[in-house]
Amino acid sequence: MFKFLLLIAVIAGAYYGYRYLNRREAEKAAEKLRRESQQASGQDMASRAPVAQKPAQPASEDMVACPACGTYRPASAPACDTPGCSANKAA
Repeated sequence: MFKFLLLIAVIAGAYYGYRYLNRREAEKAAEKLRRESQQASGQDMASRAPVAQKPAQPASEDMVACPACGTYRPASAPACDTPGCSANKAA
């Protein structure tokens, strides 16, 4: 019976010790983040580096099939090099 209680105590101690250490690390990380955000908010807007914006995605285009070779290409693309391509006639 004593061995069983000792085993439970060791498991509980390890569990609560692990929780305590993780909580301390999380508090340190939160404090570091808080300090960094306070330092950043103390800077004026002119001294901050500009934020790079993502380039706009191009609009989607319809695809058309070449009647001669059967490959698909964007409708605005130049004609393929196949001799019987109808886009060659329009170009």
